[in-house]
Amino acid sequence: MEPPKPLCVLRGHEEGVSAVNFHSRSNSSLAPLILSGDTGGSVKIWDMKTRRVFASTRAHSDGVLNVLHATGKAEGILSHGKKGDINLWDLGQGSLVPVWQKQVGGIAFCKCALSEGDHLLALPAEDPSDLCLFDMDSKKTIATLNHSTDSVGMCMTVKFIRNESGVEQLLAGYENGCMILWDIKERRELWISKRHESPVLCMGVDSSRNNIAISGSTSNELHIGQIQVGNLEKSKKISLKHEGINCISFRNDYKLLATGGWDHRTRIFRWAKMTPLAILDIHTGAINDISWSSADSGNLLAVASKDRRISIWSLYNSNKKSKE
Repeated sequence: MEPPKPLCVLRGHEEGVSAVNFHSRSNSSLAPLILSGDTGGSVKIWDMKTRRVFASTRAHSDGVLNVLHATGKAEGILSHGKKGDINLWDLGQGSLVPVWQKQVGGIAFCKCALSEGDHLLALPAEDPSDLCLFDMDSKKTIATLNHSTDSVGMCMTVKFIRNESGVEQLLAGYENGCMILWDIKERRELWISKRHESPVLCMGVDSSRNNIAISGSTSNELHIGQIQVGNLEKSKKISLKHEGINCISFRNDYKLLATGGWDHRTRIFRWAKMTPLAILDIHTGAINDISWSSADSGNLLAVASKDRRISIWSLYNSNKKSKE
């Protein structure tokens, strides 16, 4: 079977691309924008219709960990730098206009995460093994989550989730291979579970199936288990051919899962049974980030690589026409 081919490849970054996300515009008839950041500190906004840079700025003095579209009261383009600085930008006509900048955390490798409603931001604190909760409306740190053990190492990945009662919680993966579920309201650990023998680099949670979590690490193993009240139930382990799983992302309908690795490849799975569907193999550097667009924007997949390129894919969308 002939491997899939990308819709396009975006070139323009001068350093490795470290972050990529879609921004679906309020007018759904318009093609989505792509937000990207690189290891040199630059942030770029791409127009998928023209496939060119719409706006660009040197956002951080060091690498960019994440670039997101914040939709709460503090609406704008949010960028997170490696040194723990957070910038909010207004997307003007062809430019990124600074709104505010805050030094929130310390030097880390963990991408920040936005809560549902985009009012809370989670990222590593000055001590990178702790987490701080930053209120986007007041622009203040409202809490620091201190773990109870001395051996977890740096926080490497973090994600907001909701339990079966609808209560928002925070799931974090750490350098020693463990995962911690945090109660945000009470600022305490609900459980600690050792999932990997090496640093946890990424994770995803399927909220449509009672919060089934999948996590990847510096090894070649993916771990899958259901998040429960007292622990993360161990379900199964899947071994890939190569070590180093940098990123995991679900398509919005949870039918497809994508993983990106140190081996330059993006792997596509049918999530229900983790059936391998395709290997995307056009990059020449590690895959640093992957992101799916909304269904309204065609369920596109963006892949960001150390080779300074972003590839855009339309996969298994036979009944949908992608907006380009």
